[in-house]
Amino acid sequence: MESVIKDCLLKYLLDNGLLNLSQHGFLPSRSCVTNLLSFLEDVSLSLDCGHSVDVMLCLQ
Repeated sequence: MESVIKDCLLKYLLDNGLLNLSQHGFLPSRSCVTNLLSFLEDVSLSLDCGHSVDVMLCLQ
């Protein structure tokens, strides 16, 4: 039953444009790996354009 509710809620949010497409946590075909790849692409593009990039990691 939980998966039915999740699927209905996700469909509603996607159909109404209420989710940012940069969300990776629970969308189909998106994961921590796709999030990391997206981040690395953004950093690489910025560096290729000559911009400096700062990254802060909080490891607890």
